[in-house]
Amino acid sequence: MQRSIMLCGMLAVLTQLVGGVVRADEALLVQQGQPRAQIVIAENPPRMVDLAARELQAYMAKISGAELPIVTTPGSDYPLKIYVGKSAGTEKLGLADDDLKYGAYRIVPGPDYLVLLGQDADFVPPEPYAHDRSDTERAQREWEELTGATWRNPIVGLYRAYDKDTGFWQQDEGGSLNAVYGFLYDLGVRWYMPGDLGEVVPEMTDVPMPAGAKTVHPDYRVRLWLGTGTAPWDDMIWERRIGMNAYHETLGVGGLTHGMAAVHHSAAMQEAHPEYYALYGGQRDNVTRGTGHACFSSDGLLQEAVNYVRAVYDIFGSPCIQLSPQDGIRQCQCEQCLQYASTSDYVFGFFDRVAREVYKTHPDRIILGAAYSSYQQPPSNVEKFSPNVAMSLNNRGRPRFGHEEYWQKYWESVQGWREKLAPGRILRVENHIYSGSGGKARGQPVRNPVIAPRAFARDLKAMQGISMGERNEVSRGGGRSFRSPAVDHLNYYVNARYLWDADQDIEVLLDEYYRLFFGPAGEAMRQANDFLESELSQPGARSTSIEARVRYVQMVQAARAVAGESVYGQRVDRMLNELASLEEFQRMQQEEQAAAAARLTGPVAVAADLAQGQEAQVYEMRNLHTGEEPDMRTTFTVAWDADGVIFDFVCYDPDMENLCVSKDVWGGDSVAILLESPFHAYYQIEINPDGDVFDADREYGRMNQTWTAQAVVETERGPDFWRVKVRLPVADEAAGEGDPMNFVVGNKPTADAPWFFNVGRVRVRDFAKTAYAFSPTGGGYHVPLKFARLIANEGAE
Repeated sequence: MQRSIMLCGMLAVLTQLVGGVVRADEALLVQQGQPRAQIVIAENPPRMVDLAARELQAYMAKISGAELPIVTTPGSDYPLKIYVGKSAGTEKLGLADDDLKYGAYRIVPGPDYLVLLGQDADFVPPEPYAHDRSDTERAQREWEELTGATWRNPIVGLYRAYDKDTGFWQQDEGGSLNAVYGFLYDLGVRWYMPGDLGEVVPEMTDVPMPAGAKTVHPDYRVRLWLGTGTAPWDDMIWERRIGMNAYHETLGVGGLTHGMAAVHHSAAMQEAHPEYYALYGGQRDNVTRGTGHACFSSDGLLQEAVNYVRAVYDIFGSPCIQLSPQDGIRQCQCEQCLQYASTSDYVFGFFDRVAREVYKTHPDRIILGAAYSSYQQPPSNVEKFSPNVAMSLNNRGRPRFGHEEYWQKYWESVQGWREKLAPGRILRVENHIYSGSGGKARGQPVRNPVIAPRAFARDLKAMQGISMGERNEVSRGGGRSFRSPAVDHLNYYVNARYLWDADQDIEVLLDEYYRLFFGPAGEAMRQANDFLESELSQPGARSTSIEARVRYVQMVQAARAVAGESVYGQRVDRMLNELASLEEFQRMQQEEQAAAAARLTGPVAVAADLAQGQEAQVYEMRNLHTGEEPDMRTTFTVAWDADGVIFDFVCYDPDMENLCVSKDVWGGDSVAILLESPFHAYYQIEINPDGDVFDADREYGRMNQTWTAQAVVETERGPDFWRVKVRLPVADEAAGEGDPMNFVVGNKPTADAPWFFNVGRVRVRDFAKTAYAFSPTGGGYHVPLKFARLIANEGAE
């Protein structure tokens, strides 16, 4: 945090300004619980100034019991005036806000006034944007009329940043609001968690003027958590109170993820220009996620992207546009694209060519890319990016930054990107839905708590002066509310505080936090959270073990026992209510132990290594329920290539004319793969004879259908069989951390670190189902205790 102390010592200030000594009681805003000041705002203030005045009034009342009036014209009833935001009073004092960008603020005490000032502005959205969900067709149509193209309007969903209840836009600028919160923070107010339970407010009968004037600039100019605009009041105002919500001055108001998909999303473009789309297995992919994947060697697509970027700049006046690929990207298999040595070269070679063309006409604007998933690392084919390129470094597993080897790999990547980008062109993005504890499921307890304040602080301290800031996702549930604020709030609080002041000592911050927030339970809660964070710093840890989670809940329960029947006890209770119960964690531990024992005696499959020319072994399925010889033969092979696992099923059937093919896949004839790697338990992929795929993430027994395997499927039908060959791309740990919603994540299985799996088949005739599997379960597919082992190495038995 950059601070400029303008005047030090109230007595010196008053002596200098009025030429004499002022009694101490004259420097009090509140004396003996009675107001001595009025809050002054402009006649028609911006929305955030009006909010700032009301927040100041409310918290002065909470602190002292005194209600300070809010006026637009100061009267003589009170000796002191608190000017909030620009007004005739601040202009008379000669105080300006020109240097207060990105939420910076100024606090200036005087002989009979206090000024709380920053830049404030009501956001005015550019057109055309959709004013609500029902208005999207109109906004898209007007965009197409303006551009003469079928690109997706990048701000069509801007209405999500507007809160109808308050009339606030997420982009409303509130520097004076930050000044109010800075003043209250200096008085001792803390907002550790959303809601009344999360705040700490000191009690004071006398509230003094600040001791001196200061100007505060944040260390990071971009401070954004996605989803703020329509979050419930407690959550939205909490984010404001801790200094978040600054970004559009730098990043604009368009989409901030996967912007390239807007260029090639339309059915009209898919039909007119199939050459713009990636080639896989001889087919152009214009269907994945409704947009298809792009072919980045297409000159026509490059020109479309250039034209699109220029249109966004010109029509919306945007300072920046995001242009990363669609989620789950795979390198196109056309002849030109196969020449790229890596996915990073494939993605960023195209990206830089677009940027260099745009730079010719708009050198003062930014094109934002994303180093993400399989293209996290700097490309080898771009020595130095065009000067208008900025890059977000996405999802690097921040909670594990306490582990030195993991940190060093991250930092090497940061340095690699710095060498290729102009100074100040890095943005950090962390998906705290995944590296935090919340997950995406709604109404589910927290089964994988992650609390890592020191790892957060380490990253933000190191990136000061390198990164322009952060655009992060946080764990939200129904109604956009924080899903597990009692568990997650410390991570978020540290994130926000360090975006303002990256030089502060994390141990000092934590000392204060545990003392103020948990009172007599502070030391016990510190020990519990420190234990959890230390577990994430262990070599190879992706998350905490079930054993560690059991111990953590026991430690939190012990803290509850000393918290007493007080607000401190209520806060610990809130954490325990969000966490899965001790009994559930113990059940998970027992199941894990039972699975480990059972799998030692289960069947084993050896995946052929295609790089070594190995021939795949053929395996037979048995009746899923009884384990007996099947009435219909089903075979499969499994093989490993450079970065994927390949299953090849042959389903014999004398009645091919009556195959039952169901749109939901699993309701008719189908094959299934249940796959657990050391990094994830487990994935479900099912495929019907037409090649339709159903895939889901089944971790912790949930079914998350937003995950996709990005499976490549080939099918065949013969006179007495149908066949499915499926390749599942496998991402390594780093890529999986960056993009947890796509791909199977794991390393090549070995005898020491096997995968666990089952495969099966369902045959449907006359509404009756018969099921088969490699490892019979005695029930349905989803019995992890019965999963077989999968090994792929030369020494496999």
